[in-house]
Amino acid sequence: MKRVVGFFGFVMLVSTLGSTASWPEIPDKERILVDVPGFPNAAAVVLFREGKVFLSEDSQSSHLEVYTRIKILTQEGVDYGSISLSSSDYMRVKKLQGRTHLPGGKVVDLSKDATFEKEFSDYYGSSVVSCAMPEVVEGAIIEYSYRTYFDSIFFPRMWFFQAEIPTLFSRVSFEIPHNIAFAPLVYKTLSSVQFEEESKETVKGGRLTYTAMNLPPVPDEPSRFPFRDLACRVMLLPTSMRGSNGMRSPLFETWKDAADVVWGDRAWGYTHFLGDKGAAKKQAKILAGSGSTGDQAKAIYRWVRDEIETEPYGNVWVGEVGAGDVIKDRKGDLTEKALLLHAMLKAVKIDSDLVWVNPKTRSRVEQNIPNPAQFFRVLVVADIDGQKVFLDPTDRTLAFAKIKPSVQGVPCLIVDKKKQEWNMTPASPPEDSIREATLQLAIDEEGRVEGSGRLILKGNHAWSRLGWRNTEEATKEAWTEWVEDSYENFDIDEVGVTEVIEDQVVTVTWEMRQRDDDVLGDEVLLLPADPLAVGSNPFTLPPNQRWTPVQLVFGDVERVVTHLSWPEGWVLDGEPVLGQFANEAGRLSTSIDLNEEERTATLTRELRIAKSEFVGRQAYGQLRALYVAALENDAEELIVVVE
Repeated sequence: MKRVVGFFGFVMLVSTLGSTASWPEIPDKERILVDVPGFPNAAAVVLFREGKVFLSEDSQSSHLEVYTRIKILTQEGVDYGSISLSSSDYMRVKKLQGRTHLPGGKVVDLSKDATFEKEFSDYYGSSVVSCAMPEVVEGAIIEYSYRTYFDSIFFPRMWFFQAEIPTLFSRVSFEIPHNIAFAPLVYKTLSSVQFEEESKETVKGGRLTYTAMNLPPVPDEPSRFPFRDLACRVMLLPTSMRGSNGMRSPLFETWKDAADVVWGDRAWGYTHFLGDKGAAKKQAKILAGSGSTGDQAKAIYRWVRDEIETEPYGNVWVGEVGAGDVIKDRKGDLTEKALLLHAMLKAVKIDSDLVWVNPKTRSRVEQNIPNPAQFFRVLVVADIDGQKVFLDPTDRTLAFAKIKPSVQGVPCLIVDKKKQEWNMTPASPPEDSIREATLQLAIDEEGRVEGSGRLILKGNHAWSRLGWRNTEEATKEAWTEWVEDSYENFDIDEVGVTEVIEDQVVTVTWEMRQRDDDVLGDEVLLLPADPLAVGSNPFTLPPNQRWTPVQLVFGDVERVVTHLSWPEGWVLDGEPVLGQFANEAGRLSTSIDLNEEERTATLTRELRIAKSEFVGRQAYGQLRALYVAALENDAEELIVVVE
């Protein structure tokens, strides 16, 4: 299916490569630089980075020019000599050039055959343009430049002043045409950073320039918020356009304006897509039959989810494609599949709305900024028997009325043709996302442990492992490896895996028998928290050294129940340590039900993470303390010995 790129009749630019870049002089102070004041452990430093955004008055042929210069300070910093840039029909990377300045003065140019473009989807020409700069070593300086062409101002370019290494100088300028009005959005996430702003009139319109110097890195800390939320940045939001007749048309001044632009007209946009409803209506009525509203909705949802191939391309826009095109080709991107589901539900008189949402793993949404580019996904919210049900038909492992953890509990915008309304997506409580392992173990007369195990995953945990591998055989092999890694002293046999998508449940079972070399004869050592023991604490930094807030995938409950029996003449060696800990981050609890007469014990260990976001040093400190307690508790052994 041919996708038309652009809006308001904007057409794709066919560009050709120009001549070799003209490189700027590198100051002597940069050549002799060996470290960055305040950041003695920096592996590399951005010496100079400049972007120039040229916005066309008809929004065609707009482009961004980028030049970057980096000094490699340590051997670890050599990795910054590898460059990867996302490219697509919407944002086309061209003219990638570069060179390396070696410490001795030699300059090595990036050869033409050293640049690779790896395509991962032909739907929108999505690819990654990458290269490895030549002969990069400690002490070298690399510099590279490229252009990104884009055909629509509706995809505003965000300029990030910071990186994950220190930045000494960063500047961006926007060349603005007379006929388009923009609102500058400056995100100063660090009070210590000073921006220089300059505005200048030009022959074609105006120029806005922003400069920042001596920027700290955005720390690469475990489970941090997305880089986009943390870095100092700037962008221009198009608010209105003046036509050739002098009339001013609003663009993104309000959310209503933004919705009107995306809905479009009969030629493109949501209006065109939903107007092409013949095939969608016919297919919906075939699927719906005469069942209840819930049964009809489920049948339509599963058909769109399973029968229409998902192209992994996200934003809220559609071009000139219609619902009939998606059905005919059996293929659609994230937005097209959502619109198709919406059209088919409407066809059988099931009320539904389109919902714009952005995964929290990408960035937070600013409700006061009417910018559709903030959103990566479109969901459908349907009224089923008086209940609002959120639907995402893009993932074949998502059951009806389930959404991915990354879009749970986040602000979302309902974008009906006539209304725009903010809401929150539903969020699963931690108790709904469970990993529970149950072990039936027995010690025989020789001191060998053997038995069976079962692991059940529910909710978000199940979704994360449904379709874990491409085939049932590969999935079984992956789970077998997981169990074997959890019990290195045991032989693992008869691994079974059951996946039930519609219930969002994964069940893994196995048989286990202690290896001969690990049988002690008069003593048995067990870790009751296995196979879900916390093996390491990802939050080792003290609260006063952690700079970024924590974003976990989801809150959850992990429980291990171990049923153990032993022969006559054996006893527990002392009282087991039963860890107990609780704070606002969650709870750790262990307990034992001991029956000395029957020589059995049931140990239960449970770890509950109460939420997914931890903002501020106090919240982080509580999460860290919970993991410290869990790590200490899960290392405790249960010892059974011969009397």
